[in-house]
Amino acid sequence: MRLVVSDVGEGPLVICLHGMGHSSAIWDDIATRLSVAFRVVCPDLLGHGGSPTPPDPAAYRRDRCLEDIDEIIAEHREIGEVPVIVGHGFGGYLALSYAIERSDAVRGLAVIGAAAGFENPVAQVDWNDKTMASADELGIEPVACNLGLIRDSMVFDRLEEVDAPTLIMVGEDDVAFNGAALLMEARIPKNTLAVIEGARHNAHQTHADQITRLLHPFLRDIP
Repeated sequence: MRLVVSDVGEGPLVICLHGMGHSSAIWDDIATRLSVAFRVVCPDLLGHGGSPTPPDPAAYRRDRCLEDIDEIIAEHREIGEVPVIVGHGFGGYLALSYAIERSDAVRGLAVIGAAAGFENPVAQVDWNDKTMASADELGIEPVACNLGLIRDSMVFDRLEEVDAPTLIMVGEDDVAFNGAALLMEARIPKNTLAVIEGARHNAHQTHADQITRLLHPFLRDIP
């Protein structure tokens, strides 16, 4: 397995994916709170935290990222266990991608301020241009910015195929991602939308109490 992961608690498996420029450490508070009832596994995505930073841009493509999630699940699940995936920001985009491409491998999905792809190719190009120029701002190597590229409209086009129960969370003041949350609410069949009052993009860090109060019963009650 090429990614470094943290692993706390015992119980049903929950995988938490961080966003661009962060690491598994951003989940520490949430993971500790959830670990009383769940096994919470949080990877450092490629080019972030303690995970390696390969020089080949192709190493960061979505299909390779989904294979990384495959390996994490295979390494940490009990025999026959199907996990819940939680994702923030671009980690939410990867969680959605995984739920679409591997629907039988996900029991539930929870996203916080998640990217959901683009219908407008101009907006997609703008996202990618800004992502590739953000290495200094994010504190990562320039090649690692390839992780955050959205190269097609797969997720946007196939949101209706997210079959798992989905908890959509977004900060009230997370202006850049409120539209994506509303889009997911309209198109994902089995979902609940929760707006976190007074929160911006990193609600799981700044409003851990509220996020945990939403996540814990959601995770507990998924069939």
